[in-house]
Amino acid sequence: MEIVVGTYDDVVLGYRVVNVAEDVQIEASFTDNCHSGCVKCIAASEKGILATGSTDETIRLLNLRKMRELGSLVHHNGSVTSLQFHRGFLFSTSDDGTLCLWRAFTWECMRTFKGHKSEVNCVSVHPSGKLALTVGKDKTLHTWNLITGRSAYISNIRKSAELVCWSPNGDYYVIVINNEIDVYSVETAEVCSTIKASSRVNCLEFIKDDVLCYGGEGGDLCFHDISTNMPLHTCETKTTRIKGLCVWKHTENEKNETQIAVASSDGMIKLYRADVHEKITTNLLTEKSTGFRITCMAMFSSTPHSQEQSSNFYDSISDTNKEKTSKKKKRKAKKANTSGVVEDNVTEVTDIVKSDKHENTGMSEESPKKAKRKAGKSEGKESSQKKVKLESKPENSSPKVVSKESLVKVTDKKKKKKANKKAKIAS
Repeated sequence: MEIVVGTYDDVVLGYRVVNVAEDVQIEASFTDNCHSGCVKCIAASEKGILATGSTDETIRLLNLRKMRELGSLVHHNGSVTSLQFHRGFLFSTSDDGTLCLWRAFTWECMRTFKGHKSEVNCVSVHPSGKLALTVGKDKTLHTWNLITGRSAYISNIRKSAELVCWSPNGDYYVIVINNEIDVYSVETAEVCSTIKASSRVNCLEFIKDDVLCYGGEGGDLCFHDISTNMPLHTCETKTTRIKGLCVWKHTENEKNETQIAVASSDGMIKLYRADVHEKITTNLLTEKSTGFRITCMAMFSSTPHSQEQSSNFYDSISDTNKEKTSKKKKRKAKKANTSGVVEDNVTEVTDIVKSDKHENTGMSEESPKKAKRKAGKSEGKESSQKKVKLESKPENSSPKVVSKESLVKVTDKKKKKKANKKAKIAS
């Protein structure tokens, strides 16, 4: 088991939990000066990929199994505030008000979710992988549909929330506002209970579907039953401020044990064994002083996980992105097309509309620019064209013969009209 912590001093520290003569010890494994700013968040995948976010607006990647750096992700325009791995994908939030979805191993940014009006503080993905929740400083809770890649719902919160977390079964989710934890039920979409801590809550994790563990400024590790809204147990860690909390359940050698790692701002890492079957109890296994101010923590198990990683789970999102980009390209191509030629990929409806316009107006199929060019030719050519058009006769039409008598009658009528006008003027 690996424990990785981020610090205020731009350093990422790795520790390995080992058993020596039936005693548990924490040994240093690696040190990485990968960031140029404070490390604000950290996450580890089940396949051993470590992601760290910092105030330098980058996400650094490290392969814990091979102990090799994979590079950095530069997409956000603000400090990276939270990270979470889910089914071979990475979710990241930032002060720029966006949520990004990354495909692991190829590290392609599949989607950028925009909706918050200010900084996004935290993200939590539903166990099914179909929904994600984000909270920010704009006092809103955003629900994202990860299948369609769109915002599903936006709800207002009374204050700015710092943390959000789904329960393991997906029936509840909790929102942390300072020292209060609001528990929401998915069935009713309302607050079913509120936990009031003695001090500010900095981190929390679910031990069971209905048992919540949290820590904060007071240095106490508290356990609470959200179904009955009753406190279960309080563990005094004898630290000043808890900044990181990780729960690890393993079944090695037929031992159903739950271990809890706690990291505090005074540089201490403490590992507890928790009995959560009947009455919750905690026992300190070991502790380690890092000498740095810890800001966040993640835990990684070297044993493979039973859940399969689906690499094509969010492929529909990337498909919709490709469709949108192709539509944009088509619009640009239409604007840039000065010859007026209809493209092959235009729909049949537009073709029908254009054909109707040509039939009603008598226009030819040539472009309007060509018509203007023809109209802008010299007057001599236009007059010659007009003469040709006037002289041209239908093929089957016979010429009309005008007699002299009809011409004389016409001239007599004109003379009579002139005479009448002169008589009126004289009178």
